[in-house]
Amino acid sequence: MPAQECPSGHDTSTSAARDGQGHCRECERDRQRRRRVSDGMKLAMAKAFESAGVRFEDDAGQPVAPADVVRQLVNVYEAGAFAP
Repeated sequence: MPAQECPSGHDTSTSAARDGQGHCRECERDRQRRRRVSDGMKLAMAKAFESAGVRFEDDAGQPVAPADVVRQLVNVYEAGAFAP
C-alpha cells in the first residue's frame, strides 16, 4: 500500500488524513452511513415486532430475557401475525 493511500485504496494527502488503522475520512463516512442504515433497520424491525405484540422491555423498562423474546415470537408466529 503506497503511503498516500488508505487500506481501501482512497488517496490521502497526509498521514493526518488517516485514522490509527490507516483509514481515511471517506472510509469513516462510509462506516457511519452503513451504521445509520443498520441502526434504522434494527429500529424498524423492533417496531414491527412490538406492533405484533412482542415486548423487548418489561413494565419497569428492563430488558426481557432472550428466551422470553423467543417464546413471544413463537406465540406471535403461531397466531398468524406474520402470515403472508
